[in-house]
Amino acid sequence: MGVQDHVVAVEIFASNAQGEGGDLFMAVSRQCGLNNADSLMLDGFQMLAMRDRSVLPIDFPPLDETGRERLLAWSAAGRQLPVAEFAARGLYDAYFLDLVIAA
Repeated sequence: MGVQDHVVAVEIFASNAQGEGGDLFMAVSRQCGLNNADSLMLDGFQMLAMRDRSVLPIDFPPLDETGRERLLAWSAAGRQLPVAEFAARGLYDAYFLDLVIAA
């Protein structure tokens, strides 16, 4: 198994609903371990799953510029990030994570 076998696939979806400020959520594969986190830290273009200020062993692909900017704007608004875990048959689990920006 290569390094890519352990990277969690992530998609960040945003809408531009007029008058509502838009919406954002992150989709991940089911049972990826992210539901053990209480926050998601953004450090440059890297995301780190955190629990009680400790980094969880979950590897994410680097963010692209668009995803990073969306998450930074969402964090600046003080909102929690909705996360949806999907399986082949649809939604498996859903929860919220705090967004933390690394200094």
